[in-house]
Amino acid sequence: MRANREHRVCLVQGSDPVLDRDAVGQYTELLYKHISAELHKSDQETISVEKALLRPYSSREWHRELAWLMKRCDLLHIEYPFEGWGKSPAPGLFPAVLKTALRHKRAKIVTTFHEWRSMHPLRKASILPLASSSDGILFVASSEHNAYVSAIHTKLLNRVQIVDTIPIGVNLSLPELRTQEILGERSRLLNWGGMPVEVLLGHFGFIYAAKQPYKALHTVRSLLERGVKTRLVIVGDFPVDHVREREAFCKEVEALGLREHVLCLGFLEDTPTLGTVLSACNAVLLLFTDGVSARNSSFWTILELGTPLITTRPSSQGEFDDLLPQCTFEDIVMVDPREPSDVLATAVEQFEQFSVPQQRRGVSPSWEVIAKRHIAFYRRILDS
Repeated sequence: MRANREHRVCLVQGSDPVLDRDAVGQYTELLYKHISAELHKSDQETISVEKALLRPYSSREWHRELAWLMKRCDLLHIEYPFEGWGKSPAPGLFPAVLKTALRHKRAKIVTTFHEWRSMHPLRKASILPLASSSDGILFVASSEHNAYVSAIHTKLLNRVQIVDTIPIGVNLSLPELRTQEILGERSRLLNWGGMPVEVLLGHFGFIYAAKQPYKALHTVRSLLERGVKTRLVIVGDFPVDHVREREAFCKEVEALGLREHVLCLGFLEDTPTLGTVLSACNAVLLLFTDGVSARNSSFWTILELGTPLITTRPSSQGEFDDLLPQCTFEDIVMVDPREPSDVLATAVEQFEQFSVPQQRRGVSPSWEVIAKRHIAFYRRILDS
């Protein structure tokens, strides 16, 4: 029998993992699944977990839905795609206001920030009420954690916050891929549209300015000028509201004469297909302006697929400490975020000779460990 008094924890999803195209929704869904599994292993557990999708479209809805959750639960864990809610300040304001207003039932609040350093200053300002009122703050990378605790607003808080880092895992269940299927997909992509090429260069995930998509285009242009017939295969897309950014990118493709050399496949729902496409590439290019981070799920996915990776050096020297052995990085080409496209083209050239990737599994952080650490963090907050 379970203990009579259970603390109710609610994982608040800010995006629908089925409808919304962002990694945070999928991450939260998996986190809920694995936390539930860990809690059900013990008959003595004093915590129960549920999840709620919170996507209000008006101030009244924000107030009603959030107030109901705060009255119902002892702890709300807010998992929101902060860069994906547009210009509204509501997601950062209402939890803080209601936490103060509902004094008769003051639910504890834990917030996970999947990013902090690269967040736009106005967006960062809009979430300060939530950040300041949260009893616990979680980050998925040490560099984000360190940037937060050193921020001026954190130092000015008149109370101590519990802050910790719990790494992210791969959001996809990657199957073992067959060599023949990879080779078949590679042949299809090499000859796409009747324009044969020799090298496939991959990109995985959302297309943001922080991933330097224009530099990827110029890298392809540089390779073509060297006589290396290359095609950029993009598995992912622009966020829905980035219409102007999409149009500008397409214009640049045309201006550089790359129409037959850039293939945008969008988001591939079928995981085996996604894995096969990325495995068919000579290399994958991930050019984060702030350096590759443990918070980048695209990095972990490529690492497990084993596809050669060209990415930017971590901005923090200890970014992957206790997460990956140093020898893992021997298979990855690290470049400076400001490296020009001709240097990147030289890095790609070393992978002109394609070989089927040596797949890895279980390299990324374990979801079981991630779930256990979250449960322990909830206990710290509830007991504080």
